[in-house]
Amino acid sequence: MNNYSLSPDEIKYQQALKRVKKIKGFYTHAVVYVVINIAIIFSKMNFTGNGNWNFEWRDLSTAFFWGIGLLGHALSVFMPTM
Repeated sequence: MNNYSLSPDEIKYQQALKRVKKIKGFYTHAVVYVVINIAIIFSKMNFTGNGNWNFEWRDLSTAFFWGIGLLGHALSVFMPTM
């Protein structure tokens, strides 16, 4: 389907549909980020047996760097285009 045969309302609808898909893709990415990183953090925690959790902050490197990518995704979706 080309844009030459579409009415202005249909073009706006197609643009809105594309934007909704981008937003949905971002929120899917965000949910996967949260779920996976919670699983990683809990798998890295060691219970010492005396009531304390032993956790090293370097175990957050995946969350940190993936978070940078998620931020880039958010900016690409939600920042206004020029």
